[in-house]
Amino acid sequence: MTAEVPGRDEIIGDIARLVGEVIDDGGFFDTEISGSTALVGDLELESIEFVSLASRLQEHYGARVDFVSYMAELEIEELTDLTVGELAGYIASCLAAAQARAAGETETGG
Repeated sequence: MTAEVPGRDEIIGDIARLVGEVIDDGGFFDTEISGSTALVGDLELESIEFVSLASRLQEHYGARVDFVSYMAELEIEELTDLTVGELAGYIASCLAAAQARAAGETETGG
């Protein structure tokens, strides 16, 4: 039996927590993060913070989500406009695909 794929709201909560860890400025980070929050426009994430966020996402979700490849495929305008909701959608699709692959392997005995 495979684990259930988390819902979009749960993933947004995970991203918000991880972003908070990345940009925490001594415990003063209290910005509310929602699906429409832009990572660059609203949170002003810098490149080093994106790297840290990618690392934390990798730790949290494992190899099922390749945040670095996803970011590399984005044009600069897409990257600067990227919202938490869009990132959550990407993560959800990766997790669903991984679950589908695992279910297929279970059914075929592989």
